[in-house]
Amino acid sequence: RVYPDRSATITRRSLLTREEERYPPGSIAAVELRQGKDSDGDLVFRATLLAADGRERLIREGPDAAEQDAVVQRARAALGLG
Repeated sequence: RVYPDRSATITRRSLLTREEERYPPGSIAAVELRQGKDSDGDLVFRATLLAADGRERLIREGPDAAEQDAVVQRARAALGLG
């Protein structure tokens, strides 16, 4: 989630837990589309957040490059990353 001040929160959920990571305005350096393989060796595309401090966090992944690129473009626009 991106807020009007361009801060962001990434929420990771599992069956038993919920974890939030907050990013203040200006702490996100980039959002990139990366290509990789899943555990079965199938091609996947990952929308990845790159924090200014070097941390990398997965936003979303899937087999459709266009769908993941749309996620990247929306995140960049909301964060003002061009």
